[in-house]
Amino acid sequence: MKKYTLIEIISLSILLILFLFIGSLNLGKFFTIDEMMWFTRVEQYWTAYLSGNFINTDTSSYPGTFHSFISGFVDLFLDKQDYLSYDKIHIYFFWWRFPILLFNTFSLLFIYLLLNKFFKKLDSFIIIFLIAFTPVIFGMSRIVNSDSLLWNTALITILSYIIYLRQQKIKYLIISGVFFGLSLSCKYNAIIIFVFQLVVFVLEYLYEKIEKEQLKKLFLHTILIWIISIVIFSIFLPAVFVNVNLLNSRIFHVLLNSPVFPLFFTFIIIDTFIFKNKILNFIKDKIKFANLYTKILPVIFISLLFISIAVVYTILLLNLEHNWTGNHDRLWQIPFFEATYLNLFSFLKSIQIHLLIGLGLFVFFTSFQKNDKKHFSISIYMMTFILLFILGASLQGVKLQARYIIMLFPYVVIIAVTAFSKLKKKKLVLFIFIFLSIASVVDIALLYPKFYPYYKNTNYFNNVRQYAWATGGYELAQLMNQKENAEDIKVLSDGNSFNFFFKGTTRSIIYREEITDSLIQNYDYLCLGNNRLWTFKKESAIIKYYKMPKDSFDYFLGDENGSWRAVIKIQK
Repeated sequence: MKKYTLIEIISLSILLILFLFIGSLNLGKFFTIDEMMWFTRVEQYWTAYLSGNFINTDTSSYPGTFHSFISGFVDLFLDKQDYLSYDKIHIYFFWWRFPILLFNTFSLLFIYLLLNKFFKKLDSFIIIFLIAFTPVIFGMSRIVNSDSLLWNTALITILSYIIYLRQQKIKYLIISGVFFGLSLSCKYNAIIIFVFQLVVFVLEYLYEKIEKEQLKKLFLHTILIWIISIVIFSIFLPAVFVNVNLLNSRIFHVLLNSPVFPLFFTFIIIDTFIFKNKILNFIKDKIKFANLYTKILPVIFISLLFISIAVVYTILLLNLEHNWTGNHDRLWQIPFFEATYLNLFSFLKSIQIHLLIGLGLFVFFTSFQKNDKKHFSISIYMMTFILLFILGASLQGVKLQARYIIMLFPYVVIIAVTAFSKLKKKKLVLFIFIFLSIASVVDIALLYPKFYPYYKNTNYFNNVRQYAWATGGYELAQLMNQKENAEDIKVLSDGNSFNFFFKGTTRSIIYREEITDSLIQNYDYLCLGNNRLWTFKKESAIIKYYKMPKDSFDYFLGDENGSWRAVIKIQK
């Protein structure tokens, strides 16, 4: 067990306190779009759980049961009905979200302890610092959403699994199984971990981290981890005990119908139990696959990223975007190659510039220098996971928005820090780490007061504030509350981020609802965000209000050429 100095303990404590403190700022004074669903689902989940009506714990197709379980603790000491007024609802929202933020804070400590098995303590500290203050992770860690607890539960699952394969201590087997179950309870795209663990199992043998005689035992133990994960998943979704087919429809059906898992799983069984590892031994001894894989994968990774950039900008310059992508707002049923480049580009433009530099350095070091397998094999695994995730989504024809790839951001940080730590001049390394830490905190500070509570498609090279999705609703409501006779004012809003905080009468527009002039004339004001424009048909009566001159709006927040949210007086 590693011993920690007083300075290390103080530094770690400051990081966790900073994450919790900044995350708590204005924690109740916003409301994101998808949170409206969880506002009712969390209560339904806990009511069903406590009453024993387990079938009704299946509230969502995500399934989102773990964050529902944690967030729902607020109802044990607060009565929601006492806070459903514009001047009190922020108190409820604060305590509704705080358990999520608290769990994410302590998970950073757990991740740090696991990282110490692979990296020096300074490197581990820098990794969790950069993870904590990656804007998408920091922002999503503050809201009630399926992605909020996925980035850390998945990372803990993977790190503890690798540690188990190397040390074979039962506690890491249990940790991996439990957190895998929690990951599945957050969101079903954690299913990719089944495939990834098989990949790691094989790579660990090829990298000579596993002895030949241990393969059979460790493979069986991997299956045991999966069993533990299904048990944990079922505990948080007890609807499984009433309808066991949920396991098949939500997990096993997806696995068995994937193009990779059944073949890969069958291959390992045949080679391990029938051929006595002859195939893997041939690959290991004759092909030198581990060394080949280490050299080629980073080059493929970076090449795909930059090819995707070239393709995208060529399409944009030639004005062929509509011909190439059709309706660019589609999120599914997209042809494979189109989905691949869209997903690679979405991934690339959503990560911070200093981490992009780290990716480039990593490719350089793996290509031209002799590397420490202990450190670099972990980063190779992280890169493998990123590619598997993007490839899996592309095979399903899914276009990944930035918030959907939150699982990937910690792995980018690990790869980048691995590269930076390889620099020979230690003072330069320390300077870079300090610079990166300051840059990350400044990045978060510039996003005050909402810190990315939720976003659709952030681009670090362009606009970063997303008023149409969440930011601005609370502020606009406070401005409207100052109007004379505000309680008599009626507002029609295209989202709920305004409605909870306004003292007058409000009504939300239902998704893709037909909006007529007669409906609009029943209200005094509209509260609109331009990122919602796409949900309406071109002939909808509300479209003209989105396109009005910005100086004619009563209140306006945001960037005229980017994302904005505004209140507009209706002309009678």
